[in-house]
Amino acid sequence: MTPAVPAVLFEGISKSFFGVPVLRRITLSAGEGRVLGLIGENGAGKSTLMNILGGVIPPDEGRMRVAGPDYAPRDPLEATRKGVAFIHQELNLF
Repeated sequence: MTPAVPAVLFEGISKSFFGVPVLRRITLSAGEGRVLGLIGENGAGKSTLMNILGGVIPPDEGRMRVAGPDYAPRDPLEATRKGVAFIHQELNLF
């Protein structure tokens, strides 16, 4: 039996803003047909990781894969064309 290819895979993702590390070598995978909850305190990097996945900001290092091939969107439109989209957190709506 061959192992399933993750729907989304983050490998060694890092991101800093103005010299302050926000994500440090994050490795995470989500299987196809699975629901994955990403929770943590404010400032834990959840939104940053999703913004990297959605092509809003690039990672400083590491790589992503979506359904197997390497994935590095230049912008949200390219992410959408590759089947990746998410709803941004906007507390002002509530």
